[in-house]
Amino acid sequence: MYPLPAVKTAFLQLARAERVIAVGRLALALFSSVAVSLDPDVGLAAAPDPAVLAGFFAIYAIVVALVAWRWPLFAARSRVAIHVIDLVLFSAFIEFTHAAVSPFFMFFLFSLLSALTRFGVRGMVITAVVAIVTYITLGSMDPRIRSDPAYLIMRTAWLSVAALLLGYHGAYRDRFRKELSQLARWPRIATEQREPLVRETLDLACDLLRAPHAILMWEEQEEPFLYVADRDARHFSLIREPPDLLDEIVVDDAWRGSFLTRDDDGTRRSDAARERFGYDDVLSALVEGQSVNGRIFFLGRNDFQFEDVAVAEIIGRLVANRLDQLHVETRMRDAAVSDERLRVARDLHDGILQTLTGAALQLEIANQLVERDPSRTREHLRNVQNLVEENQRELRALIDELRPEAAKPRPFFSPKPLLSPRLRELAERFQRQWAVEVSVDADLPATDVPESLALEIYGLVNEAVANAAKHAGASRIEVALRVRGNDAELTVTDDGRGFPFHGTYSLDQLNAAHLGPVTLKERVASLGGNLVLHSTETGTRIEVRI
Repeated sequence: MYPLPAVKTAFLQLARAERVIAVGRLALALFSSVAVSLDPDVGLAAAPDPAVLAGFFAIYAIVVALVAWRWPLFAARSRVAIHVIDLVLFSAFIEFTHAAVSPFFMFFLFSLLSALTRFGVRGMVITAVVAIVTYITLGSMDPRIRSDPAYLIMRTAWLSVAALLLGYHGAYRDRFRKELSQLARWPRIATEQREPLVRETLDLACDLLRAPHAILMWEEQEEPFLYVADRDARHFSLIREPPDLLDEIVVDDAWRGSFLTRDDDGTRRSDAARERFGYDDVLSALVEGQSVNGRIFFLGRNDFQFEDVAVAEIIGRLVANRLDQLHVETRMRDAAVSDERLRVARDLHDGILQTLTGAALQLEIANQLVERDPSRTREHLRNVQNLVEENQRELRALIDELRPEAAKPRPFFSPKPLLSPRLRELAERFQRQWAVEVSVDADLPATDVPESLALEIYGLVNEAVANAAKHAGASRIEVALRVRGNDAELTVTDDGRGFPFHGTYSLDQLNAAHLGPVTLKERVASLGGNLVLHSTETGTRIEVRI
C-alpha cells in the first residue's frame, strides 16, 4: 500500500503525460487535415476518402483531449486501449495513402514517443516491434515496393534507429528519475552514533552513483584530527588521522573544487593520493557545512560522466547537512547531560547532603550526652532516625525522577504532596536539626502549584534556609512566598550575622564579583530568574523572582 502523497504524485504524472500526448495528437490531426487539403490525391482511388479519415481523426483527437483534461485516464487498461486505437488509426492512414511511401509515416514515430511517455522503455520497444511489422506488412503488399524495396528498407531502418534513440533516452530518463527519487528520499538522521550513521550515508551515496568504493574525509569544529571513513563492497572502517592528510591528497589546483579526474588525464597526484586511490577514475565533491569541512571521493567505476559531478555535489551537501545535524545533536546531548549533572549535584547538596550534615551534628551531641543524660541522647537518636528516613524518601524520589518515563514505577494511587505541607515539613526539619525558628507564609493559588515549579521553589527555600542556619548563625528565619500562575516571588529573611560583604547586590553583580551563595545563584540563573541580596551585620534578606 502506497502512502497518499506518493499516489497523488503518480496520478499527477499520469495526468500530465496524457495531456502532453493529447496535445501531440491534436497537432497530428491538424497536420493530416492540412496535408489532405493541399494534396487531394494523397489517397488511393479504391480507398476511403482521406478527407473523411482526417475528419474522423480530428474528432477523435478532440474528444480524447477533452477527456484527458477533464477526467485523466489513470487506469492502465484505458491507456492501453487509447494506445491501440492510435496504432490502428495510424495504420489505416498509411494503408489508404500509398502505404510504404505514405506521408503519414511519421504517425508511427508519435506512437513510439507516446509509448515511452506512458509505459516506459519496455512499452516503447513493444510498440516499435508492432509498428515495424505493420509497416513492413503494409509496404510489402504494394507491387512497386516488391520490385524496389529500398524505400521500405530505408524507412524501416529509420524507424528502428528512432526506437533505439528513444530507448536510450528513456533509459537515461529513468536513471535520472531514480537519482532524483533517491535524493528526495535521502533519510534524516536516524542514529546518535557516528559510525553507523556514516556507514549508512556512504551506502546510500555509493548506491546513488553506482560506485563500489567511497572515501569520506572531514574535520569537525574543535577536533584536532581528521575523520576518514572508507567503504567498499567488503568492509567499512572509520578512523582518525592527522588533519593535514586532506591537504596532502589534494595538491593540484584543479582538485580544490568538485572534480572528475581520470588516470590518463595528466592531473598531478600526490603520493598520498596515489596510495589511497591507485589509478582508478576519481569523482569528488566538497563536504562543507556549518560545523564540518571535508571531501567525499567515489572510486572503482570507470564510466563516470561529467554529469555525475553535479550529483556528487548534491550528495556532498546532503552529507554535510547530516554530519552537521549529528554534530549539533551531539553537542546538545552533551550540554543536556552536563545540565542534568549540575541539577542532580544541586539537589544532592541542597537536600541529602544537608540532612546528613544535620544527622552528623545530632550524633555528635548524642555522643557527648550518652552518659550524662540518656533521655536526651535517645531524643537525638530519634532525630537521627527521622533524618535518615527523610533522606531515604528524598533519595528514592530523586532516583525515580532520573529514571526514564517507561521505567518509572506506576502505583495505583500515589499523589504528590502539596507545596504548603512540604514547606512546613521542611521548616520543622530545620527546627529539629539546627534549633532555629523557621516560619513560612505561603500565598498559593487554590489549585496549588505545577509540580515542576513546586520542585524548584522547594529547592530554593531549602538552600536559602540552610545557608542562614548553618553559615549565618541565625536564630529566626522568615520565608514569604507568593505564586501566581508560573511566576513566583520568594523572600527569605534571617537575623544572623550576614555575609562577609554588606550592601545590596543583584545577581549579575554577585556573579561579576564572585560573591554570594553559589548554589542558590546557579538555581536562579538556570530558571532565568532574578535575585537581589541585602546583607547587613544584623541579618540578610534574599529576594528571588522566577
